[in-house]
Amino acid sequence: MKRESPHIVYRRHSGEQGWQNLVQCAGLEKPFSKRFVKKASHEKVARKPVGAIPWGFKSLSLRSMKIVSACLAGVKCHWDGKVKPNQLIVNLVKEGNAIPVCPEQLGGLPTPRVPAEQKGKRVITRDGVDVTSFFDSGAQEALKIANLVKCEVAILKARSPSCGHGKIYDGTFSGKLIKGDGVFAKILKQNGIKVISDEELDY
Repeated sequence: MKRESPHIVYRRHSGEQGWQNLVQCAGLEKPFSKRFVKKASHEKVARKPVGAIPWGFKSLSLRSMKIVSACLAGVKCHWDGKVKPNQLIVNLVKEGNAIPVCPEQLGGLPTPRVPAEQKGKRVITRDGVDVTSFFDSGAQEALKIANLVKCEVAILKARSPSCGHGKIYDGTFSGKLIKGDGVFAKILKQNGIKVISDEELDY
């Protein structure tokens, strides 16, 4: 069976809006280069230096494909529609070492959208609307992408109800943090994928 290239995989699962956001992020006109496609197909390709790697990131193999929160790559998918780029993440995407995903968009939520937080086993917006099904669906779709590209590591947005790792907001919209994982982060861990937050990357 012929392996699909990652740009086809991403476009099918993210939809046209997600694809266009990715094309625009960080000035990438062609986000998936031929070198990217070859790497995802397990062909040997010449590597280019990604730049200075923070010490907290050195233990992670640069050869393994990574999943990253799309907002960290400069995609306008944060709940308020603003860009939250992390230059290391942007570089990883440019170099073909990572695929950005936004579980909330993949689940069908619009951007911008009303902020949401986990409350027990549910995800509730500030207006009191239960959006758990959107978060669950988006996490499953993002997991499919991670599995298709044989992702071993995910770098996710801290404290997010989808991507938070170790700490998330408590559901009161007061800024209080509690121990826990976002919906997507949790399902990645359950499937053996290592998760770290952007705040664990030292520069």
